[in-house]
Order: sequence, then C-alpha cells, then structure tokens
Amino acid sequence: MNQRMQITQILNRNGSLSASQIHRKFKNYTLTPLTSIRRELSNMKKAGIVEPTGTRIKGIYSATETVYRMVSIETQQTLEL
Repeated sequence: MNQRMQITQILNRNGSLSASQIHRKFKNYTLTPLTSIRRELSNMKKAGIVEPTGTRIKGIYSATETVYRMVSIETQQTLEL
C-alpha cells in the first residue's frame, strides 16, 4: 500500500488530523519521515483530495500544524468539472 492510500485510510477512519497525528498512526511510522507525510499532504491538497480545516494545533517539535480532512466526494466532482 502506498503512502497516499495509507493517509487516505487514516483520514477516512479518524476525520481531521495534522501531519504528526497521521504520522503516529502510520504503519512503520518509525521508518517513515514526518516530512514525507507533510509532502504527501501538500500533494493531496494540490490534487483536491484533502483540504485544511482552518484549525492549527501544536505538533511535535512545538511547531504549529495545519489540520486536514478529506474533501467530500461532491466537492471532488465539482473540481473535476
């Protein structure tokens, strides 16, 4: 299973999460760099798959992180038009 699929499954199961929250739920998270999760979230945002909730939380390393959620199927279909 690739990284995008894992992130999608995690967000579908858990709702809205930040990159570090997703990272902690990731299979083999000790082998996957947090920056890789952040990069994939950015790619998924550009592709219209996830969107920021407008909420920011304090993540690991004391940095604020954006919380993301899956874009609804209706919104994805509108973006494709």
